[in-house]
Amino acid sequence: MLHHKNCLHLLRLTAFPSFGPITIKNLEKQFPLLEEVFCASLEKLERVGLKEEVAIEFISWRKNYSLNLLLKQLEEDKIEYICWHDTRYPRLLLEIHDPPPILFYQGNISILNQPNNFLAVIGSRKNTPYAEKIINSFILDLVKYNFVIISGLAFGIDSLAHQATLTARGTTIAVLGSGLQQKYIYPRKHRLLAKNIINSGGLIISEFVPDCPAQKTNFPRRNRIISGLSQGVLIVEAEIKSGSLITADHALNQNRDILAIPGNIFLGSSVGTNALIKKGAQLITNVNDILTTFNIEESININTNHQLNLFSNLKYHPQTLIENEIYQLIYQAALKGDKINTNEIIKKTKLDTSTINSTLSILEIAGAIKNQDSCLEPNL
Repeated sequence: MLHHKNCLHLLRLTAFPSFGPITIKNLEKQFPLLEEVFCASLEKLERVGLKEEVAIEFISWRKNYSLNLLLKQLEEDKIEYICWHDTRYPRLLLEIHDPPPILFYQGNISILNQPNNFLAVIGSRKNTPYAEKIINSFILDLVKYNFVIISGLAFGIDSLAHQATLTARGTTIAVLGSGLQQKYIYPRKHRLLAKNIINSGGLIISEFVPDCPAQKTNFPRRNRIISGLSQGVLIVEAEIKSGSLITADHALNQNRDILAIPGNIFLGSSVGTNALIKKGAQLITNVNDILTTFNIEESININTNHQLNLFSNLKYHPQTLIENEIYQLIYQAALKGDKINTNEIIKKTKLDTSTINSTLSILEIAGAIKNQDSCLEPNL
């Protein structure tokens, strides 16, 4: 219960623009009952490490800020959140020096702690056809090996990585440098892509409050989350001064593997990646190089998941982990002579409603299941 209360107070502290993760971590350490920070005097706030001007600004801000308005906004926009005390908070992200106290999200949060391979794929916003060919080729194979692809929803490499994963019917996570409220999702042209990621069983997340616009200072912070969620970071194309190299620096500090695709020495878009290889990044020329880094045998996981073989005698073979999980529930219920409905699937899987409904639609269209009087049965 203490952690739940602290989560609400962490949510409120996150909304104060002048507090970052390190400051909030220190405040929680100094105030085990975090609500006390909202009535602490100027002198006490200074004693625990706040600069005078920041403490004065905070005292003025806390008088007028309404947590209830934020909670109402989250409910209206169907945005959820977890704090770093929550068991659903990604374990990999807790390893970094400055994890976000709060993660706002839409989609399937359970992805973050599943036994998958998490790979960030990043690069230039102005990609070449060479990079596009690499991404489409690599990701098609990586999805077969249970890789979750993480990127930043930006133009260029990021959006190519997300879209290639969706096309391969894999799972992808987008980390934003803005709030998740629809009108603030950036870039605007990728709002539909963000919806498609959610509807396909993926996830969009941000450490910024829902109505936070995209700002230049947000993106380096966003980049540390991209690398922090990943076991390795693959840089496909990058100029010598780019956000991708900032992410690579974060990855280095977080003890993540840094992988880079070599490029044409005469193109500016390859200067950054080639420089990373010179500095010791792993040179990647094929998918097997990535599998070796992740200690994956080439012969295993050639299907999306070995559990799919459970259905080898059936007409339909699930194409993704989520399809597999939902189809297995329906099939096992039928074996017992029972019937299952959508509400029971939601309770058992703990997936969000939109993910389940979209997956059920895919299964129905594929002829894998049938809906009889609101009960679901496998179409054997």
